[in-house]
Amino acid sequence: MKASFVSSSAMQNVLRLTISQSQNKLQQASTEATTGTYADIGVSLGAGAAKSINLTSAIAQAASFKTSNAVVELRMNASQTALSSLKDAGDSLVSNLTALQASQDTTSIAVALQTASATISQLVSTANTSVNGEFLFGGTNLDSQPLTDQSSAVSDTIVSALNDYATGLGKDVNELTGEEIGSFITDTVEPMFSESAWTDASEGWSTASSTDMTSRISGSETITSSTNANSEGMRYLALASVVVSALFGQDLSSDAQSTVASKAIA
Repeated sequence: MKASFVSSSAMQNVLRLTISQSQNKLQQASTEATTGTYADIGVSLGAGAAKSINLTSAIAQAASFKTSNAVVELRMNASQTALSSLKDAGDSLVSNLTALQASQDTTSIAVALQTASATISQLVSTANTSVNGEFLFGGTNLDSQPLTDQSSAVSDTIVSALNDYATGLGKDVNELTGEEIGSFITDTVEPMFSESAWTDASEGWSTASSTDMTSRISGSETITSSTNANSEGMRYLALASVVVSALFGQDLSSDAQSTVASKAIA
């Protein structure tokens, strides 16, 4: 019988390898206990690893949408609250103007002027609403305050244009008929509130983008999460308010005042 010899070096190497493997297994077990997932998906699941990776990716995406959708919900709720306040201001203006169509007494005119001024203030305040440092009605231009109150300058322009209009007809302002003041509003005042005039870089009201903010709420769905300060509704509310502020301060006939109220409501 032939004797075999095992060197002490070989024994040490085997022992070292055994310890290293045990440490690796201990570390893997600790990782799996902490994370609740396999430490090495490829080794543990083999061909099923791809499904696990896809599922993990889907879970991460769902968590991401949950976080971003919470921000979208916050923006939409704030937008709804702001627009509701603006609607209330507009309803109040319409109510006063409806009364003025029937009677233009001094008190009613004063109330209408006050309401128009309050509506403009509410419009500017609403349009400049921000959440988390982003302006809700700036469209895709989230970083800049959308609206600047140009009502005083525009009112002065309207009054000057009205005097020129009356002079061109060979009349004083107080002699203008309802039909004539209606034509003046349609042909001269309304273009001052077109989108191009509204967003004019030097004299316009708005620096907002006309492109609404959109938000992706799932892998396949995108929604419009707010309107913008250049929308027709905001421009026409400004038009109605400024028309009242500018023209009811003039010495218009009863017929002309009734037409101003009617045009502002329309």
